[in-house]
Amino acid sequence: MSHVRTNAGCSLDTGRAPRGQPEGPAGGAASRPPEGDRRRTPTGRAGPAAGRGLVSRSVVHPARGDAGGGDGSSVQEAVGPVLAEERRRQLLQWLEEEGRIQVTDAARRLAVSPMTVRRDLERLEADGLLVRTRGGALPVGTATPRELPYASKRARQVEAKRKIGRLAASLVRAGETVVLDAGSTTLQIARHLPPRVALKVVTNDLLIARELADREDIDVYVTGGLVRRGVYSLQGPETEAYLRATHVDRAFLGADGVDAVYGLSTTNRQKVPVKQAMLAAAEHTYVVADHTKLGRRAFARFAAVGEVGALICDEEARAACPSQLAALEEAGLAILLAT
Repeated sequence: MSHVRTNAGCSLDTGRAPRGQPEGPAGGAASRPPEGDRRRTPTGRAGPAAGRGLVSRSVVHPARGDAGGGDGSSVQEAVGPVLAEERRRQLLQWLEEEGRIQVTDAARRLAVSPMTVRRDLERLEADGLLVRTRGGALPVGTATPRELPYASKRARQVEAKRKIGRLAASLVRAGETVVLDAGSTTLQIARHLPPRVALKVVTNDLLIARELADREDIDVYVTGGLVRRGVYSLQGPETEAYLRATHVDRAFLGADGVDAVYGLSTTNRQKVPVKQAMLAAAEHTYVVADHTKLGRRAFARFAAVGEVGALICDEEARAACPSQLAALEEAGLAILLAT
């Protein structure tokens, strides 16, 4: 089986799935469409539905010197069903040749739904092979991933974040003081903190503060600082000074990238001193990140792997990036997988 190697150590399968591992929507061919769900190809023959798709190409008629009919229109020829790994390989080829991918255009060319293309792009981005943009994707290095608005973050990997939040919250003991970094995963920690347990929570996230504000058993401390529009987090010298003057039992930090070699990273350089101050303030430190963050290297590095006590991730990491998990453990990072 051949692989496309990423900088992070994870790989994208470009052949068949390993023996004993079934192919399915998450990592292999899409499921077979129901009988009768057939599409007409441009040649007039029935073809498979969106789950597998067709790659089409322009047929040039040498005798006429044009692509298609005499009116200059091209004839699209179906070249057969496309499995998930073949679709992704084709997307990468188009990206290399054309410099960008548009979801709607790729869906038309592959004869699949836009949602199928988006899932493929999400998988390729998680493997470090491209950068998703609004409506499409660009090659890695062409665009640095930007920090997403909170509404976009909240909609991604919802169940994985919920599981991570539940496991992280279970580590907190009565009477402790904890720091919750800003983010949609740490918000899930706040939502799963045990009831009727006296705690102090320090946060630079206005949504976390609002979530806990009415809890009679929890004292909420907001760091102060500059509010970042659309993200609802606080940063700046005031935030850093508050954290440097604070001591807590546990700190839970988010990350946009977790890589065994590069370390822990974020898309926003202004977050770096805030996260470093959180790490310095805590007796026990954790980074919380779903499996799509493993092997990724975001714009700004804020800590080496050895500077954090444990990674709390979802169980899908075991299948999605086993080499990264092994490398992280070898680097001394404890791994807690939420089920």
